[in-house]
Amino acid sequence: MGVSPSDRLVAAVALAVATALFIGQASAHHSMALFDGSRLLSVEGTVSQIIWRSPHVYVMVEADEAGEAVEWRFEALPVPIMIREGWTEDSLGVGEQVTVEGYPLRESDVKYMWLRRVVKADGTVLDPGQIPGSPGTSTEGQSVN
Repeated sequence: MGVSPSDRLVAAVALAVATALFIGQASAHHSMALFDGSRLLSVEGTVSQIIWRSPHVYVMVEADEAGEAVEWRFEALPVPIMIREGWTEDSLGVGEQVTVEGYPLRESDVKYMWLRRVVKADGTVLDPGQIPGSPGTSTEGQSVN
């Protein structure tokens, strides 16, 4: 028994919809326009968590703001790029005192930034690198701060 033309049409439409949804999610995920690349902010605190997983590395830092503990979440580049830039899962540990620089979300009070660099208590600078389109880069992909 063969596949009917109506079954083929349903399968083709389902495939087209699934493809459109995937492409929309992928391009939305990689858009960094939600971060303000003109504002480089700094947060001092203690590393509370580090997540190494696809699609990005995340660093959470607990900071003291007006006597209250506040957790900031920093999103970094994908794992392979971080490794290429010299990062390993041991580069930064939970409990370390750090100063983290990043680009905040546009017009938001959410404690979430795009990671620009981490300065450890001993002065070591961890730079995740930047790719064209990253917040704080020129149109040629060069760092502007």
